[in-house]
Amino acid sequence: GVPFSCTNRVNSHRDRCVQAFRFDAIAISHRYQISELPAMLQASLVCNNAVRLVDPRSLSLSNAAHRDYLSLANSHARPGRSCRVGASASTSGPAVEGVADVVLTREAGKNGDLARRLGDRSIKTLELPLVETGPGPDREQLEAVLRDETFDYVIVTSPESANVLIAAWQAAGQPEVRVAVVGDGTGRVLQTTGQKTLQPVFVPTKANAVHLSAELPLLHDRAHRVLYPASAKAGSDLQNGLAARGVEVVRLNTYTTRQVAALDQAALEQARHARVLSIASPSAIKAWVQLAGREGCPAVACIGSTSANAARQLGLPSVFSTEAPGMDGFVEAIEEALAYHAIPPGTS
Repeated sequence: GVPFSCTNRVNSHRDRCVQAFRFDAIAISHRYQISELPAMLQASLVCNNAVRLVDPRSLSLSNAAHRDYLSLANSHARPGRSCRVGASASTSGPAVEGVADVVLTREAGKNGDLARRLGDRSIKTLELPLVETGPGPDREQLEAVLRDETFDYVIVTSPESANVLIAAWQAAGQPEVRVAVVGDGTGRVLQTTGQKTLQPVFVPTKANAVHLSAELPLLHDRAHRVLYPASAKAGSDLQNGLAARGVEVVRLNTYTTRQVAALDQAALEQARHARVLSIASPSAIKAWVQLAGREGCPAVACIGSTSANAARQLGLPSVFSTEAPGMDGFVEAIEEALAYHAIPPGTS
């Protein structure tokens, strides 16, 4: 009694696969008592021998039901048969020999850690830096401000900001500072210096500006002053949140992120056929849309909510991020994007 459609039935093997999917979908609906799920989770066989699944993001599914749905999708994606999810899933395309699973888009020289982590999971990658960094308008002021003024905290919100701070701090004569960082990945850049005064004294529970501004420890019996060496492209959430708590924020736009001046067109064409685009900044996803357009964009996996929100604002439909901080969360988002499209990583 469950509505089910199947087109282009070519052979009994396909029929058995679709029937198995139907029974599994019904099992999920019974487990979570979701009356509309069997009708929504319909599979249709298409000519390239792929099972297409209805996008469950339009449904109000619990996390557990969503996970089971992804597991179901993966269980029906076996060698020689890919499984695509959702109305936008066709942008990922079928598995193609030699095509990368994931495109790495950070600045040149900054993709190594992610590439190693994904390689350990047999996920094929293609490096295509979409952005590059340059000095911001306030870069030259940072050394003097560190040397001549005092702050309760220096707030660092990206690995690039950490590198800028290290250079200015050394040039300023290595003054005493207390550093708060947005996440563990940024903190590791400072920790590698081995300098005690640069070791982070605070990391928020979630790696974003909202949580950092809300959770930064403050004393209630006096005014506070913080230094914020920022990207010129960064939003105002951090200083607005701190200002609401009575904190004076000295923001210096010490660097900027811009679209790369030149791009290998052959590599860009390869990237169009990848399954997932990894994005670590709003500038990177804006560069992709500028260079490659929205049409045919792979699924987008983001390192955090800021980049994910930027991708959604650009109208990209398949965007993934997690609440897990740093690189671990980035890898988790990438794996979720791959699983959501139900194409086993590393297969072709």
